[in-house]
Amino acid sequence: MGKIADKYRFLMIQNMKTLLLLEVTFKVIFCVFILPLLSFGLDCVIKLWGQSYITGENVLSFLSYPYTFLFFIFFIIIIAVYLLTKTTTMIHYCNIGVPYKNSNLREILSLGFRKSLRSIKSGKIALLFYTLLLYLLTNLPILIGITIYTHIDLLGGAFDEVFIKGLLICSLLFTSFIAYRSIFALHFCINEHQSFFRGMKESKMLLKGRNLKTVIALLLCNLGLTLGFYLIYYSVLFLTALLVYLFADKFVVIAVFLSVYPRINFYAFVFFGMIAFTTNLNLISSLYATYREKNFTEKRSVDFSFGDRSTSLQWKMHKHIVSGFLLLVIAAGLFNFYRTIKNDSFTLKEALSGIIITSHRGNSYVAPENTLPALENAIVARSDYAEIDIQQTKDGIIVLLHDKSLWRTAGLNRDIWSLTYRQVKELDAGYWFGKEFEHIKIPTLEEALALCKGRIKLNIEIKANGHENSIVEKLVVLIEQYDFEHQCVVTSTNYDTLIKVKQLNGEIKTGYIMSAAYGDFYNKDSIDFFSIRSKYISKSVVESVHSAGKEIHAWTVNTTSEINRMKSLGIDNIITDNPTLTREVLSLTDATKTFIELLNQMLNHRSFYRIVKQ
Repeated sequence: MGKIADKYRFLMIQNMKTLLLLEVTFKVIFCVFILPLLSFGLDCVIKLWGQSYITGENVLSFLSYPYTFLFFIFFIIIIAVYLLTKTTTMIHYCNIGVPYKNSNLREILSLGFRKSLRSIKSGKIALLFYTLLLYLLTNLPILIGITIYTHIDLLGGAFDEVFIKGLLICSLLFTSFIAYRSIFALHFCINEHQSFFRGMKESKMLLKGRNLKTVIALLLCNLGLTLGFYLIYYSVLFLTALLVYLFADKFVVIAVFLSVYPRINFYAFVFFGMIAFTTNLNLISSLYATYREKNFTEKRSVDFSFGDRSTSLQWKMHKHIVSGFLLLVIAAGLFNFYRTIKNDSFTLKEALSGIIITSHRGNSYVAPENTLPALENAIVARSDYAEIDIQQTKDGIIVLLHDKSLWRTAGLNRDIWSLTYRQVKELDAGYWFGKEFEHIKIPTLEEALALCKGRIKLNIEIKANGHENSIVEKLVVLIEQYDFEHQCVVTSTNYDTLIKVKQLNGEIKTGYIMSAAYGDFYNKDSIDFFSIRSKYISKSVVESVHSAGKEIHAWTVNTTSEINRMKSLGIDNIITDNPTLTREVLSLTDATKTFIELLNQMLNHRSFYRIVKQ
């Protein structure tokens, strides 16, 4: 057994060169052909749906649209066919004799495509779905890593994040276990032309008595991959931090690093995914071949002569060509990296001084939200804007309140529109926050305008709850009455509401609030800026909004790392619960930071969840 295993171990090492080349080729095919096809399909569905964009507010409507369901079926089929073709090609290459491995790349791809097509034609449709499971198994380390480092906010925090992450990891492990139970099924189907279900049975028989050995081999392989990945990853981050520190303007050194950081994460994600899939599939194929040969008394028709001298010379020539090409790529990458550092340094230095700070619901960090003390504290904190939420009482008075219910902030389990202003005025809106704010009342919008006039600008969000009574008209009248047109902006998650504001007074700036968005949502005449949840903001989103001549505001940004990230992206306005912290971070002169502090920033930004946003 040892002699056979050594031979296949050698073949596994020899396979890696071509398998990595195949993996790169399939990645190019995916980016050049499949990704544009899926993007085109999604754009078509959005147009049929009658909209030009998807946001967090209309996503449920989009998902319930019949053509959306058809698109997702199409999406799954395309991805499954792509993965089946890639996996079939690699499995076939791993288990053919050495003399046939001198075929060129086109021949290998052509044969793999024909084999996958033959599998589908012969009714082995189950292969498509099993390939998806196998792909999860071979990428398990990175998928678990992404889940751990991803911030998950499901339904506005209705579910505990740790619970959701635990559930996702358990689901990944369970799915991988299902895939493992038939780990060699594809090999039997591809190499021995078995039906899928027959391949599953053969796989279980082949694993019999070898489960422990197989699991240990897979665990050790993936442990080595993970350790190697982190070693390379942090080495690259360290080198990046060093280069940024040496070449970037010291005033924006942290911001420049944060602008480069998501790109490093993206390439790390792609690189590790390629290596993990290729290595795991190669290992599985090696184990399959080893176990099969052990089961047969006669040898498989595999030639273990590892090539003649001419083949060796040919590989040496190819190695020089590949090495030269890699050196050119590395040199070009370093040059581009240097230009990026210098360009971002210049751009950020110009942009950072203009970032506006908005206190969320007043200064809700030190006073109860949407109250006059919160607005007063926003002024004391030197905020540029104070964000407030407005709704109406039963008798049409506009008051400051975020929730439709009064329970959380005033202790009464009633909706705001069910009470008159006289009843609302009797409630205590401050005791829940602290005893020193006992007997604080829910203010009217008019009281807020009077307090803030000439002292701070307001971001007035209209909460659309379906019980509005000419709220837009009354709001515009009050804004005009207090001469607040140039001291406020009006925002809403309802686009029609903002259109109405513009129709009544075109001088009032309007902002469209959204959680996330896909599609062409930038060019809207009635919108002056977009207010987007910070975790969904990327450099490409900022560039698209700015290219449309509009501003981008980020909500709700409360941590130093997220403030720095927004700073690095060059957004126009940060909406925060803690304006003092935000002001300190934005005004900090990075020249005072040491290289060790820069490394601390590096280690505090280990999140993978921003990769797909870039």
